[in-house]
Amino acid sequence: MRKGGHPNLSAEHGEHLMYNRGCRCDKCKTANAVYVKADRHKRGKSWVRNVNLKAAFGITLEQYENILDQQNGVCAVCKNPEITIGKYGVLLPLAVDHNHVTRQIRGLLCLRCNRALGLLHDSVNNIKALLEYRRTYGT
Repeated sequence: MRKGGHPNLSAEHGEHLMYNRGCRCDKCKTANAVYVKADRHKRGKSWVRNVNLKAAFGITLEQYENILDQQNGVCAVCKNPEITIGKYGVLLPLAVDHNHVTRQIRGLLCLRCNRALGLLHDSVNNIKALLEYRRTYGT
């Protein structure tokens, strides 16, 4: 072991380009953040999107794009394209709607429909009750 109890590292932890995942010192965390940011930039936005889709939903970017093509590029519920602009001034992609128990993907939704479904707790009974309420009290 080296000075400070960090194995296989020089005394100056932040001087190396690769991060030792076992080390939590500030220099190693900083070195890792710089490395990860540079690596993501080098690989490109589509690589990052692919990694995020795989981690969150178990699908690849290609599978996402296939679903998007099947839906003709619009929301599965309202049949409109996404219109929400994100915090960096870029149009948001359609959200992946999935069953939170089985993890099965149901389709792609715009932000409004995805939020509405979430606010109704993904409950068919709540959706039916809202529809009945709307029909009862008209327009």
